[in-house]
Amino acid sequence: MTVVVVEQEHTAAQSLAQTELQEISDRAAYRVGQLLHAAEMTAQSAAQAMGATALPANEWESVFVRLVPAFEQRPELTYLGFSLAATGEAAFLHRRTDGLMEWVVFQDASDGKRVVRSYHYQNGRFYLVDETPWNGYDPRNRPFFQQAANERKPGWTPSYE
Repeated sequence: MTVVVVEQEHTAAQSLAQTELQEISDRAAYRVGQLLHAAEMTAQSAAQAMGATALPANEWESVFVRLVPAFEQRPELTYLGFSLAATGEAAFLHRRTDGLMEWVVFQDASDGKRVVRSYHYQNGRFYLVDETPWNGYDPRNRPFFQQAANERKPGWTPSYE
């Protein structure tokens, strides 16, 4: 009799474990779907804010300032970027691990030099914290830019280094 009871308990425990794992998997899949949808909505908002014609880099700040509040409400998102095909100028908004919003801009300066400017976001505006010479980085050579250029819309790319 003891052997039968132990086998029934083992079968019941196994069934319960499988049910719990399936529920956890279903919840995780649902949450990933929500995160993807949120990211796609943010990317669409960014594309709309930038307009049908490419804004020059010196006009990006006001657009990114308007995007920050929506970005802040989505803590699962860490990165949003925009690049100009004609010049390679680019701007990237990202949430640092300490929660601070940082905006990094690769831009042609008014004196003709190419610079990288890093800003922190506080109280509704960006504050310049660093400016260095542009190191030759060109987003047009990166997978995210090439995919967006080919598909002509915001999109997802795999992680890369």
